[in-house]
Amino acid sequence: MVPHPKLILIMVSLAYMLEITMAGSPKEFPTGNFLVYDGECPFCRKYVAMARLQAQVGPVTVISARQDHVIVDILKSKGIDLNEGIVFAQDGVIFFGAECMTRLAILSNRHGLMNSLHAWLFRFPRVAKAVYPILKIGRQAVLRSLHKSPIGD
Repeated sequence: MVPHPKLILIMVSLAYMLEITMAGSPKEFPTGNFLVYDGECPFCRKYVAMARLQAQVGPVTVISARQDHVIVDILKSKGIDLNEGIVFAQDGVIFFGAECMTRLAILSNRHGLMNSLHAWLFRFPRVAKAVYPILKIGRQAVLRSLHKSPIGD
């Protein structure tokens, strides 16, 4: 007997949620909202300023991945390479890279052309997964041209 397609969808969704929650369970990660990004990257700084998450989710602690901070240490201990992507943690659930961009697109303020474009483009996980590697390559090129070392070096 084949399970009903809706049951399969529910099971996959629960497994996905459990995987994300286990990766950053509240027992291991402080509650609250944390946005960890590369503070030396001009595009990253502009993006973080543009997102205006506080209006949507309440207080957000914004952290440069290059600074000595307990949240940065926790993320590194979980095997998250902060050179590979931005992180948004919401009440212990960690969103990284393309998943982070999708989460931020869903939560972000839609005022202004860039916010609207971001919200429209990245709200689709498949689009975010396709576009995010291009953004990473652009970030790496900009950092090299500015003679900035990778995070942690």
